[in-house]
Amino acid sequence: MRKGRDIDTLHVPNDVTASINGGLYIGHKWGNTLFYYSKDKTRDQVALNAGGFLAPTIIAISEKNTYPVVRTAANELGISIGGAFLFSFGDINLGILTGIDIPVSGESEKWVYANRPWLGIGIGYKLGILGK
Repeated sequence: MRKGRDIDTLHVPNDVTASINGGLYIGHKWGNTLFYYSKDKTRDQVALNAGGFLAPTIIAISEKNTYPVVRTAANELGISIGGAFLFSFGDINLGILTGIDIPVSGESEKWVYANRPWLGIGIGYKLGILGK
């Protein structure tokens, strides 16, 4: 087993989460939009979006995912940065996202996943109420 930041990740369990996040996203969109006389009916038909994001994140640390071991479980603050490729069909969005989580507070720097790349899948739905 390697020492320090290069801990052998074969002995650390994978971590899967589902959550709602908010942050800054800047990208470019390619696609077709159907325009109607009524703004309520105007919508994207098919679109591809590529860009980058910066968002706060919560890092749940425990003795199972820290090295050196942190005995008290806690939620710490981190910053997520990365990129995304999104495909939209009507109001439905599907995406592939990748990035890293950078620890900011407390003992989160001992988190074994700190500053390591991750890959995610995103599913979204356009909230029309926000555009009115």
